Amino acid sequence: MVDRPYQETQQQSGRDRTFSADVDPQLLTWHRDHHCRDVTVLSGLGWQFQFDNQLPFELVPGISWHIPAGIYHRLWAGTEDLSIHLVELRSTGLECSVPDSQTDHAAHEHRIYLCDRCAA
Repeated sequence: MVDRPYQETQQQSGRDRTFSADVDPQLLTWHRDHHCRDVTVLSGLGWQFQFDNQLPFELVPGISWHIPAGIYHRLWAGTEDLSIHLVELRSTGLECSVPDSQTDHAAHEHRIYLCDRCAA
């Protein structure tokens, strides 16, 4: 069984995950997902999200971003527990592919990444 650095609750519209501010940093590893995900921060302070070969960006309540399938990413722990809402796009019948270049799809303000298929 794999240790998960979060507690998860299934919701009708997706999943809510809560990460403790006291999480073991070794559990917040670089990883990639099989499916695209849309993520929204519900609460928490001091946390950061980082895509591979990009600088991390601060997570604040209300910020949303897209994680393309197959793109390495990770979290950096903050000072308060982090709660997020996550939607896997396969559950909506959509699947997206890895973009040719992550930087081609970066929105300036919040570094939101959209793959070609999900941006349509």
